[in-house]
Amino acid sequence: MKKIGTILLLLFYFSTGYSLEKKVIATAGDLMITEDDLNRIIEYYEPERKQAIEQNPQMKLMVLKQIVANSLIYRLAEESKFLERPEIKEQIKLIKEHFVTSLFLKEQVLKDISVDEEEVKNYYHMHLNEFIEVPEQVRARHILFRLPPNPTEEEKKKVIERAENIIKLIKDGADFGEMAKIHSDDPGTKSRGGDLGFFGRGRMVKPFEDAVFSMKVGEISNPIQTNFGIHIIKLEDKKEAKYKSFEKISDQVKKRATEEKQKKAVLTYMENLFKNKKVHINEEAILQKSSGK
Repeated sequence: MKKIGTILLLLFYFSTGYSLEKKVIATAGDLMITEDDLNRIIEYYEPERKQAIEQNPQMKLMVLKQIVANSLIYRLAEESKFLERPEIKEQIKLIKEHFVTSLFLKEQVLKDISVDEEEVKNYYHMHLNEFIEVPEQVRARHILFRLPPNPTEEEKKKVIERAENIIKLIKDGADFGEMAKIHSDDPGTKSRGGDLGFFGRGRMVKPFEDAVFSMKVGEISNPIQTNFGIHIIKLEDKKEAKYKSFEKISDQVKKRATEEKQKKAVLTYMENLFKNKKVHINEEAILQKSSGK
């Protein structure tokens, strides 16, 4: 959105040779751009981007060159009647509407929205997974029983029964690691008693991951089927996730909490607007078309 705003401002200020009587820092024919022009445009960037540009002369020079290029190309587009093309007019109209809508919402809906300390802390506790410093990890062993390619239900049943018999032996006192050394079809972990070491989410196939991360330490799973075969899993250890302390990231949390509150405010505003203007949208027509009906 900031880029769109910058483009519109460039077209307004520079396409007709507009310039304040200040220090000129770029010219191209009758086009003049002053230092004030450049600084005014930079003011419309997002705060982080604006700060980076102001602190880096090379970045500021790049912005100036882009301003000059945009202005010159726009003039060429005007001269070549490019802007008269219907599809271009339509896109310009959409960009203008999008830009004005953004500014209007910012001034009329968002300008007074803020969050207090309690709201910030509530956001932190409700969105802890956004602030993980060290992800949750588990250490597990498994025994793999491979299935034949494209197994029949009967073949699958036999392998599951074999796995269930091993589970019974383990629950009756047999050592899981020793059972893995004898029975597992996984050559990578068989010699280690099925030990997979510590791992986090995203390392294992989903059925295996879902099972192991829901288990308690010491627990033995029921047979779990994956594309590798049938598994028995034992959860050996678990390291809980560690989260960034609120005190260290309170500014970041406040920003996200504010953004979430702003999004909700815009949604509420749009819902009320649609209601007041008696808007009707034929959702079924769009959804049916997208689903191929």
